[in-house]
Amino acid sequence: MVEFSSLLEGGTFDVDEPAFDATMDKGQLGNTALMICAENGWYEGAKLLLQKGANVLIRNEWGKTPLHFACETGNLEITLLLIENKSNLEAVALSVPKWVNEDKTTNFLQVGVDVDEEEVSDDLNRRGNIIPPVLQMWDGNKGARPLHMAVSSGRLECVELLLTAGADVNTGDDVGNSPCMLAAKNLNLNMLQLLLSTKQNLNLMLSNTSFQTALDIAVQSAERDDGKFVKILLEKGADPNLPNLKERPTLVTILKAVTLKKFEEAKLLVEYGANLQVVNNEGKSLLQIAMELDHKEMVELLVDAEKISINHQDLKGNTPLLAGCCKNSIDSVRSLLHNCKDKEFDVNLPNLDGNAALHEALLRGYTDLVMLLLSDNRTDTDRHGKRGSTALCIAVARGYMECVLELLKVGAAIDAVGVVNQTALTVAADCKHLDILEVLLQHNASPNLQDEDGCTCIMRGVNAGFLEGVSAILKTCKDVDLELMDNSDKTALACALLQPNPEFVTLLLQNGAAVDIQDFEGATPLMVAARGGGMESVSELLKFGADVNKVDHKGRSSLWYALQKSPTQKFELALTLLDHGASPNSYYDDTLGLGWLHYAIMEDNHEFAERWAGLGGDISMCGGHARVTIGPPGLEEKVLLKQVDPLSLCVLCGKKEMLDILLKLSNRFVDEAFTAAVVMDSKARAEVGEFKVKSQKKKASSSEATHQSFWGMDTKHTYYIKNESGAAEQAVQFYRSMVETLLDAGANPDSDVEDWGCTALTFYVSQSDYFMMLKLLEYGADSEHYFHIPKGGKPFHEDMSLQKKKKGGFGNTRNSALAKMLHHREYHFGAGGLINNLIYAAYRYRARPLLPSP
Repeated sequence: MVEFSSLLEGGTFDVDEPAFDATMDKGQLGNTALMICAENGWYEGAKLLLQKGANVLIRNEWGKTPLHFACETGNLEITLLLIENKSNLEAVALSVPKWVNEDKTTNFLQVGVDVDEEEVSDDLNRRGNIIPPVLQMWDGNKGARPLHMAVSSGRLECVELLLTAGADVNTGDDVGNSPCMLAAKNLNLNMLQLLLSTKQNLNLMLSNTSFQTALDIAVQSAERDDGKFVKILLEKGADPNLPNLKERPTLVTILKAVTLKKFEEAKLLVEYGANLQVVNNEGKSLLQIAMELDHKEMVELLVDAEKISINHQDLKGNTPLLAGCCKNSIDSVRSLLHNCKDKEFDVNLPNLDGNAALHEALLRGYTDLVMLLLSDNRTDTDRHGKRGSTALCIAVARGYMECVLELLKVGAAIDAVGVVNQTALTVAADCKHLDILEVLLQHNASPNLQDEDGCTCIMRGVNAGFLEGVSAILKTCKDVDLELMDNSDKTALACALLQPNPEFVTLLLQNGAAVDIQDFEGATPLMVAARGGGMESVSELLKFGADVNKVDHKGRSSLWYALQKSPTQKFELALTLLDHGASPNSYYDDTLGLGWLHYAIMEDNHEFAERWAGLGGDISMCGGHARVTIGPPGLEEKVLLKQVDPLSLCVLCGKKEMLDILLKLSNRFVDEAFTAAVVMDSKARAEVGEFKVKSQKKKASSSEATHQSFWGMDTKHTYYIKNESGAAEQAVQFYRSMVETLLDAGANPDSDVEDWGCTALTFYVSQSDYFMMLKLLEYGADSEHYFHIPKGGKPFHEDMSLQKKKKGGFGNTRNSALAKMLHHREYHFGAGGLINNLIYAAYRYRARPLLPSP
């Protein structure tokens, strides 16, 4: 201190020169020697500086005066010294430090009491100025006066000196905090008492920029003083309902006290007249918030208070009771139920979802809470909740056995319908809760009530695969109506047939299910089983006497329904039905018009064809319209067949063995099959050698359609491309053998090849097939049978019949194949012979053939 005094006496030291801080990488802090002395408590140094004329009003970078430092550190002697030297009691610390220029040199602003802080801030933020990062992070007292710093630091003696000197007790800092608010933040009771003892009028109604009063701050800070600070403020006249802002309801003090679980503070606020009708932004009342927090004491406090709404609903329609049930606040719910017995308390008031407290507790699985609500006789157990659900249905669906028993004990309606009109028994069957289902049956639940879909509990159990439950219902209830139908006209037995477990079918049949009852389409259970069930179900129905020949409203028998199965199953099902007396001819396919024999041919099922025919099946029945793959391997083609007979189908599909089997049973349609074999032979020959037929469909006119062959193949244009396959040669031999087989079976060798105007003999003459020519002649082929060549080499008119002459149609040339061969015998087998040319012209200029010729 002697050295410091000597330095001052030397006159070489500027007492107001700001000090340089080595810890700062940019600029100087701007603290003067007097500030340093005040901050460090150097009373003698401060006194000497003042004697040398040190400026008590000068500020550092943050606008602090020496008095700010003295009050902050609590040095009474220096504080008193500065006050005596006329320090500014209302000097305001800046909210931001002074600016730093781009050249990193700090400019110091000597400011007095009347500095405009807003103007200073504008200067600091002017373009080109840079504030060092260390200064940007400064967390000082924004806008604080010496009194604010003293209160915040808890310097009672300094506060007393400042108040005695006339410091304003109601002035706020930059955020509006008054000294009283700062004391409330720290819960400093002694500081509050000191501020209240001043001769100035302490304004307890002030609020800061966050709309907080001293009372509000005290409530939020109160954690360890049991409400003493709040009580003093209320006793001194603090208003418990400030701030009264409708647009900011969450700022109300009592709302904060309840939300923060400040029971003592809330109790004081209620005692001093706080508004208990306030709600937060979600429309929740004080009681509802307390219920959600499960604060039993707070709930009791609010319930006992006057003007509290027990049934208030928030924006979602939740009441305090509903709020407590949603949060499983069991203690608060118990307290609410107990303390509101004499009040107009509606325990069944629903929220916007339609759920009452009982429904919400069940949906959330709070079983203890459910039991508590059921113990109150005001709870309506049969009230419908969301989507019409009852408490019993919810308990059953969730599997809460204890709750189910209690609901039944207090008288819940056992057959009351819930969601989609389901009863508790239906729900139990659907959810597969066997123990609950048995309890409901013991309480005489009705098994015949139907839900929104028309399903009974039996149907729901069957659809869920709940065999034990269905068995329990049938065993317990003697009045089960198994003939009831759902909205799709399905009985319980029909539902069982769609299940993979055949035990359902057996169980229902053993309990009297109607075996031949029909649905809205007239389908019987046997038909349903044939279409969608397994062999076990079909066998079980047949065992109980199902009528195999009963037909639906469209005349379809169970055999038709069996057609809908896969190839491996359909024949097995059909044979089973046939063995039990099904008429082999009482069926048809209304989509394709094909019968069982047609399917057997296409699947090459010899065993079924023989057994079906042996049981009386009509092998002469023709099919309807079907797109079938014809031709031998390598030459397959998918065509549309119309009214095709079984023998012709064997030929077209290349089923030689099946043809032999059917010819042993009947030779009807053998002529048609013979013609088909010749045509298929011609198709195969067209593929032999250099040329191969490639067809492209064209739309046939109505008249062209009448000229189609008996099997109805599509009309096509013909083109030729190179054939490199050997399949055609094999096909020729195959169909030649079929022609021979059909001739052996009695086919007429003179059958016309329709649309060609020639016989088989004529065709084989054109092919120079000596063997087939002799074969046909052996079977009596007419060598004088005429074929016709169109006049002028033009095709016939498309409307012209092949059997009638019309103007411009047939010419005068009518020749037999044999006559032409004998007349031109030198060209008998020549590739360019006249016979070949004539035969080629015969089919080339006729109405376009449906199967190509060579």
